[in-house]
Amino acid sequence: MTHHTPIPWRIRPQELDERMRQIRYESGDGLASVIATTHNATICEEHGGDAVSNAAFIVRTVNCHEELLAALKEAREFVSSVVQDRESAMLGRIDQAIYKAESN
Repeated sequence: MTHHTPIPWRIRPQELDERMRQIRYESGDGLASVIATTHNATICEEHGGDAVSNAAFIVRTVNCHEELLAALKEAREFVSSVVQDRESAMLGRIDQAIYKAESN
């Protein structure tokens, strides 16, 4: 299994086009790795989005993914200890969310 670039990821303006954003990992030694570039494409605007908002959403999601997944697993343990019905809809939704978060 391959591993993703370390977090936290950051957003920086793309040098050639201010409407674009780079999603980058910046190591402590001053080096930066570009992970992705969001474009201010027409499709974004047609659906009410823009490159800056898309980049911010991606970075927020990536940077809190592991913390949210750990909290969800902890909540699942608590819910399963108090819910009598092991087939409850709530546990099913939690299990489905954990599965999606851990899948490729």
